[in-house]
Amino acid sequence: MADEPDAVPANDSHAGYGPLSVRIQSAYQSLRLGILPRTPSTQKRGEHQLRIGAIWSNIWAISPGGFDPEKGDYGDRLLDFESLDGHVSYAYGLTGSIQLEAEYEQRWRFGGALDSVIEGFHDLFGIDQNGRDLAPRNGVRIFLDPDEGGGPVDLGDEFEGSYAKNLLVTFSHNLTEGNTSWPAISYAITGRYSDADASDGAGWDGAVSVGASRRFGHFFVYLSIGYAWYSNNTFYGIELPDTQFTFLATGEWRFTPRMSLILEWARMKSPQTSSDYFPETANQIVIGWKWELRQSGVLEIGMLQNAVPYDSSPDFGIHAAFTQRF
Repeated sequence: MADEPDAVPANDSHAGYGPLSVRIQSAYQSLRLGILPRTPSTQKRGEHQLRIGAIWSNIWAISPGGFDPEKGDYGDRLLDFESLDGHVSYAYGLTGSIQLEAEYEQRWRFGGALDSVIEGFHDLFGIDQNGRDLAPRNGVRIFLDPDEGGGPVDLGDEFEGSYAKNLLVTFSHNLTEGNTSWPAISYAITGRYSDADASDGAGWDGAVSVGASRRFGHFFVYLSIGYAWYSNNTFYGIELPDTQFTFLATGEWRFTPRMSLILEWARMKSPQTSSDYFPETANQIVIGWKWELRQSGVLEIGMLQNAVPYDSSPDFGIHAAFTQRF
């Protein structure tokens, strides 16, 4: 986040407002929520940071073939629901290069109200419905029939409500602030206590990540990669892998002293078993806008759409968050 709201970052600063605080919203991440990697922070020693945000997503994913719900044929998979992801976090600058953050995240699934809007949008622009118009609107339906590792799983409207609660603690360390030759580089270690309705019970997860950021005039580029270990390795009996890779790439254009446009791409290994009914990776592209509407207070708005990674990203989603430093 910029230190001075009326000016662009100093010439030696390699971090602007930073990536959006958007969690992976892929249909397959609803089986077990992933942990995002981190990028270098500009938080100062003794500085506090509060953030609150939410993401509302519409999920639709079916098998490539064999989907005919009128005949009771759902293929290998059907994920049809909407989700709300809410999170609140507090971070403190222990030094000018070390930050400690505590965060709470909760996610709900429900039938929602976006199906008719999305179908109308698809019809208006001649976009294929991909079977969406064959299923009842605004309901919850999760059907998974794996070849191995448990199942089938068949969930309906009775599974609306909260389905995941996470408490995270993250230690972040900026190794370098960057210079004319090198980007800013950081690493982060995250521990998470996770409680999900689909697993065998609450458990502890862990993740490590390495990130870098680089300024090019009024443009900033952020790259990070993370690796996570999970203790909850089932979804209603379907086995999930113990580990997962995540890659995050973000571009930021500070087009005015107090506003930025953000383009973000996240790529995460899908939580799949030996069965191939999930794509190998889950992708997510987000377009966003950040506005420092008060000193050290930044509003961010984002939109998710599956126009590029069609099969593994949310059909549509909107994101909003506010971050304040003091």
